[in-house]
Amino acid sequence: MRQATVIVTAALLVGVATATALTAAGTPPAGAVLHGAGVALVGVFFAAAGTLAAQVFPSRAAASGATVALLGAGLLSMATVRRPR
Repeated sequence: MRQATVIVTAALLVGVATATALTAAGTPPAGAVLHGAGVALVGVFFAAAGTLAAQVFPSRAAASGATVALLGAGLLSMATVRRPR
């Protein structure tokens, strides 16, 4: 459980760093915080998915494969839903 805590903390720090960098670059604070929160929550989601997969699957390869498949499905769904204007 300690490893999951470290990974979630790192994801949250990346979100805070993203929001800080965007604010320093001149982005409106509300948008910078929203983007930083989104980055942090994506990291937390995949940390949780990896932790869950590690508990469910008997081998490291199967857990990694399931988590990468989830990431691929998420990216594929974003590519099909978002259409450029």
